Amino acid sequence: MNRSVATITRTGLVVALGLGFPWAIHMAGAGQIGKFLLPMFLPIVGGAFFLPFGAAVFAGAATPFLSSILTGMPPLAPPIGPIMMVELAAMAGMVVLVYQKLRANVWVTIASAVIVDRLILAFLAAGLGKMLKLPPAMITWATLVVGIPGMVLLFVVLPPVVARLKAYSIREQT
Repeated sequence: MNRSVATITRTGLVVALGLGFPWAIHMAGAGQIGKFLLPMFLPIVGGAFFLPFGAAVFAGAATPFLSSILTGMPPLAPPIGPIMMVELAAMAGMVVLVYQKLRANVWVTIASAVIVDRLILAFLAAGLGKMLKLPPAMITWATLVVGIPGMVLLFVVLPPVVARLKAYSIREQT
């Protein structure tokens, strides 16, 4: 398959999974659990292992925006959707840089992406707290703590999935 066609196809699949997975969790009756498990993060971060930089960043930024437009979640105001656009684009870009360019292992790659995400989220949450005239430290810590289960889920789910997909991809190329 042509490389650009493969990239477009993979990017579309990642975005579709990023839209579908949170929706499925919500439809299963676990609507509020999404803010803890961060279901949109799994397909975006996982997909970034197999996408070029631009496509990964695009998928990370476009998915929360499209989800906001199509489903109303994450909301654009308060600016949860825009914050997620920045977070996921940064995480996806970091995955590509660390895994594909620096050739780090999956664990180091996920850890790097999570650190970048948490730093960005802390900065944006503090700014949002100031805008809303709320204590920035309280908003920042509350925002960071709520996502811990989702970050743990990245470490539990993605390493075996990436290994399996990578093995499948190598087998398909031979």
